[in-house]
This record gives sequence, structure tokens and C-alpha cells, in this order.
Amino acid sequence: MFRSIKIIFAGLVLFFSQHALAVDRSHNCVVNEVGVYDRGNAIDRVHIRCANPYFDGNNIYYFALPLNAGTESSAFATHLINLGNTALANGRQLTIVFVAGDTSGATYGCQSINCRKPQELWLH
Repeated sequence: MFRSIKIIFAGLVLFFSQHALAVDRSHNCVVNEVGVYDRGNAIDRVHIRCANPYFDGNNIYYFALPLNAGTESSAFATHLINLGNTALANGRQLTIVFVAGDTSGATYGCQSINCRKPQELWLH
């Protein structure tokens, strides 16, 4: 009886801890770098670097998107570059909404220890 309760409890803790990481976060980024990597391989990407990192267990300095991932994704990558350049050139902040703990960007070179995939971008 107690063993099954412990197993159920452990399962619930695991379930809720994984879902607690999958929460949208926003970060007011002071952009200090805009980059494009187009080497004709799987790690082609665009990124911005923030002077002020977001901490989600790691210091997140970079926000990146794949460069060659279909029309919609390519358009969003273009928006990232354009808004990042505007923020950098004019001393403005870029608010980035992303999923905390989402390391799916590793497939295109966005390292899991310091980079996240943006979901929304707001220039202000």
C-alpha cells in the first residue's frame, strides 16, 4: 500500500515538475549582438544576444531560430533579425517571450545551456 502511494507520488512530482518548466516567460533583452549563420548545414540559424541574461537554471544570453525551416519559420527568423537590428541600432529593448526550459533549439545550434527559441517578439 505505502509502496504504491510512493510510486504515485513520485510520478505526480515528475509530471508537475516537467510541466512547471513548460511555462511562457518574457525577458526584456538589451540586444548587444545580432548574428546569422548560413553555412549550408543543419546549424544554420539567426540569433540575438542579450547583454542581460535571463536565468532559468542557466544564464540565457541567446535567442535563436533556424534559418532554413520553411516559409513561416523563415519569416519569423527575418523578424528576429530586423527587430534585433532595430533594438541594437536605436538603444531599445526587445521583449522576448519563450518557453522556459525548452532546449529544442539544440537541433539548429542553439545550445541548451545558454540559448532558447523565441515564441514572440516585442520592440519597445
